[in-house]
Amino acid sequence: MNKITEALIKRFESHRVIFWYDEKDEMGEQYTEVNITGVEKINVQGNEFQIKHTINKVTPEGKFLLYFNDIKPSPEDNWLLDMELAHHVFHTDQEAIWLQEMGLEYHLKELVTEHYQFFNDKKRRAKLVEYLGEGDESQDIRYKMLAVTFGTENINVENEFSVAEKVNEVVFSPTPNVANYSLGIIVPKILKQENGVKSSVVPNIRILTTGGVKTSPNNYTYKSFGASDLVTNQYLYVGHTNDPLNPTYDLNFGLPKEVFYTFIGTFFTDNNLYNRYHKNYILNISDRDAKFITKYLWVNSLDINKFSFRNRLFIDGSYYSVNRIENYTPLDETSTKYELIKLLYTDAFVPTSIAFVDNPTTGESTVTSRISNNVNSENTTAIGDYIISPSTARNVLVVGDYTQVPENVDGFVQLNGVYIPKVANGTAINEIGSGTYYCNEADGTILIKPTISNVDIYLPLNNLETVTYTIDGVLTTITYGKKITLKRIDSTANIVTIYPDGSDTIDGFSSYTLSTTDTLNLQYNLGNWIILW
Repeated sequence: MNKITEALIKRFESHRVIFWYDEKDEMGEQYTEVNITGVEKINVQGNEFQIKHTINKVTPEGKFLLYFNDIKPSPEDNWLLDMELAHHVFHTDQEAIWLQEMGLEYHLKELVTEHYQFFNDKKRRAKLVEYLGEGDESQDIRYKMLAVTFGTENINVENEFSVAEKVNEVVFSPTPNVANYSLGIIVPKILKQENGVKSSVVPNIRILTTGGVKTSPNNYTYKSFGASDLVTNQYLYVGHTNDPLNPTYDLNFGLPKEVFYTFIGTFFTDNNLYNRYHKNYILNISDRDAKFITKYLWVNSLDINKFSFRNRLFIDGSYYSVNRIENYTPLDETSTKYELIKLLYTDAFVPTSIAFVDNPTTGESTVTSRISNNVNSENTTAIGDYIISPSTARNVLVVGDYTQVPENVDGFVQLNGVYIPKVANGTAINEIGSGTYYCNEADGTILIKPTISNVDIYLPLNNLETVTYTIDGVLTTITYGKKITLKRIDSTANIVTIYPDGSDTIDGFSSYTLSTTDTLNLQYNLGNWIILW
């Protein structure tokens, strides 16, 4: 029985009708040789209507092999397209034959082509079939190819409780690093998220490495029972990398698909287990130009005692590694069978660092000149590193590093570590000539020239601003008082009276009379306007 017949028998186990397109008209002899019990062969040559009637009406339960020795028609010219889509198309290229032999779909052909040398070994194909499960895709199959290559045990449980169940148990699992932006730290954490709700899970065994004591830009408190709490910005880091921000090695097998932190100046390393220990070997056995050769060598017990699979053999101008040694016996004077792999990939792995490039800003009208930790506020300009601005804030301007904007603030300006309070965020120069004037929050200097009549000036409301924010890693609370300057620029006899708001006072008095050419500098402090000079 030839391979094509074997592959067709395998396909007919799960399909009733199979289409076989021989576009180069070179498989006619093989088609003639096909003889499968219970399968009717039909050579399609313009008799599509009769075929459709036979398959669907005359023998609706029968199995059919439809052979086309011409170019596959386009969908609009294919009279059997509906049946073709409902059933199966048989392919006769080498990759397709292997796929059909293993019960895999044709869309995995690219995987087979990429790892041609692996699939070219019948024993490896047969072993891989033992590992395959329903719905396996390319990445799943690659992992199982590794298991075949490295001889990982595939446990097949068969007893009165479980029949023919395949169990592949992973003992160790990776732990992702996750940012805690409020503390400015990175920690290993595993959570399950369903419908936006996060919950903890019971993980497999985890292997972590310690990276030593790290410094956070923010302070936090270690709570202690029976002793004083410890306020610090240092923490002991452990994770799958040896450093959270600029690691030099990673305990994971390969690069993670996603990282869960975006601190500025953060790098990742490709110095993982796969690249360090397995990459060249996998490439050497899976490359389509790879070669497995067999040599019979004379070796003695001393050679075997000193043998290491890490050693390379130089034979006929090429380097080889030993994949397998068979039939060695120290008692017989006979050659020993060596299976060798020709080494196409021999360069030593050189680790590289990968810079994070994403920009975690989500606020409307938000601009950052460099990546910030977590800038989500509306109408924001943030220029610097390690800037955190919550979504409840708006109208924010930050220039400088290590800044955390307060919640629910409307208007926040900090330039190079210096906060600019809203109570003194503007200067208005007014020339008041008569009547009554009510100061607003933006007024800084007021010029008064009462040449027409007396003038009454009422000082502004909202004269205090208390802000709690983080700067240079230190949590800071500051209260700012409004400052205002009143200058009289005339010499008339008209009276200028200054009144505070409500129960406030001016140096303890309910009002103040401004003399001619007098200047009054005031700063608000908890219900009292203090005269500075």
